[in-house]
Amino acid sequence: MKKALMVLGVVIGVGAGLYGADWAEEKAEWRQHLPITEITVNSVERQYHLFVPTSPREGSMSLVVMLMGGDAGSWKFPQQDKWEELAELEGIIIAFPVGKVMPPNESAWQLNTDAQSRHDIDFMGAMIDDISSSHAADAARVFAVGYSLNDDATSPCSIRIFLRDGRPDGIRSAEKTMSTTQAIAFRRSQLARAEAVFREDLRRPGVYILLGADDAATDGRVAYIGESEGIGRRLAYHASPQGKKEFWEDTIILVSKDANLTKSHARYVESRLIAEAQLNPHWSLPNRQEPSKDAGRLPVADQYDMRKFVEEAKMLAGVLGCDLFRSVRATRATEEETGRSPADSVTGSGETFSLSGKGFEASMRLNASGDFVVQAGSRARLNEAPSIPDGVKRLREAMLEAKDLRRDGEFLEFSGDYSFRSVSSAAGVVHGASVNGRNVWKHRDGRTYGEWEAGEGPAPS
Repeated sequence: MKKALMVLGVVIGVGAGLYGADWAEEKAEWRQHLPITEITVNSVERQYHLFVPTSPREGSMSLVVMLMGGDAGSWKFPQQDKWEELAELEGIIIAFPVGKVMPPNESAWQLNTDAQSRHDIDFMGAMIDDISSSHAADAARVFAVGYSLNDDATSPCSIRIFLRDGRPDGIRSAEKTMSTTQAIAFRRSQLARAEAVFREDLRRPGVYILLGADDAATDGRVAYIGESEGIGRRLAYHASPQGKKEFWEDTIILVSKDANLTKSHARYVESRLIAEAQLNPHWSLPNRQEPSKDAGRLPVADQYDMRKFVEEAKMLAGVLGCDLFRSVRATRATEEETGRSPADSVTGSGETFSLSGKGFEASMRLNASGDFVVQAGSRARLNEAPSIPDGVKRLREAMLEAKDLRRDGEFLEFSGDYSFRSVSSAAGVVHGASVNGRNVWKHRDGRTYGEWEAGEGPAPS
């Protein structure tokens, strides 16, 4: 019980600043549907909602405590339906405690800053005891999860980059402010020096990414993603003739600064990163491991932490110049997934452009990363012109193989939103020829993309 309360105390302290009361709009669909229980703690009435599997497993069950933020009222936890499905399947009890504003609270949860700040610590202990008295909850297996709308991948953040050699192409590391996730990048030829500089980090469990050119394809790139309890030793093996990683030129290491990443965590992160990298057709992966075989073997609370680690790892890899995890299949987060309406989301310029002609008709928008997203349902020309560049031809072939483009009669149709780094590549795939995207994509006011980008006035009416 003491161990459980210590964990909950830390989470409550962090959870005190979770997303503000504005999140809890008066919407019926967000009201908590689970039955509520009242208990008296230190002469104060407190409440919690409880989910118990309809078919409890034999023996004791784990207990997961879901901590809301802001006013911490009787609201549904984001993605609660999925949590309940998992709990029903795995035999897990879920508690949703209701916060209470009590001076000197900063919010609905009490920051545990002094010996007198025990309102919520005592509440958690009493709640666990109350649940255990009626259900087979194991007090030694109590986990807590907090949720913040301000901690998603699109929130503004600061990244600290350390250039060990004072050069952008030398040994360097990157980390997100107030995070334990760390990325280290260096060339294969710099391995010995990297081990000397980051000796302790390379002795820890973690994930590594080996990057290089794919000699089997023009302009092709290859990446190998692996994990190890001692990354330095594993890299030394890969660098030897027995390692058979001739393509390897650049390296990215992903570790935790607090040394809390275990072998199981690293395997989970590895499999998730492999699955993410497979979404990018511009890279080939020689990994034999199937991601789905390892993902999901961690406790629920650990999975939550590792998903955050994965998102930060992808961000840091991008900051260090690696676009391996840049998904070309553009997606739009739904209000259900984010808890926010689309109007609250980080967006691009909001401008759209069109391209049409004999055998093709497409729409394109700009996203927050400055990419050019051809929208689902757009039609590309079926037949290619002799002038089509080799790179665009290969890209169309890759998109057809991945079913991002599907034949629909006399056209090729985009099966979903697809993100391009180049406006001309987007136009070339649609047109099936060599074209200057800045001249052919048209704004709704008649300007070309090039004119719109340069800030020139709208075309005369």
